[in-house]
Amino acid sequence: MDTTVSCDTGRRYVESASGVIHGYTVTATVRIAAYHGAGSYPAVVTVSVGSSTDGPYAVEAIATTATITSSGGSLSFTGQTSAGRTLAGSISWSCSA
Repeated sequence: MDTTVSCDTGRRYVESASGVIHGYTVTATVRIAAYHGAGSYPAVVTVSVGSSTDGPYAVEAIATTATITSSGGSLSFTGQTSAGRTLAGSISWSCSA
C-alpha cells in the first residue's frame, strides 16, 4: 500500500498507516515502548482489513519483533481475529516527512 505513514518517536515509537489494497481498507499501528533509536525491539501490532461487503477483520495487540531504522521499519505478524480468522503478513514502512 502506498500511503502516508505517521511515525511518532520519543520514549516510545508509534507507526500508523491506512490505505486501500484491492478494494480492502487496511490499517496498521505499531507500538514500541522504551524506544531509543535504530535497532530491534519487542513491538505490539494492530491490523485490520475490511471492505464494504467483507469484514472488518482485526487482530489486536499481537506481540512481535520490529526492526527500526533511521527512516522506518519492518516486522512480520500472525494473529487470530475474534471470529477465528487468521491474519498474517509483513509490514515495511518509511516514515513520511
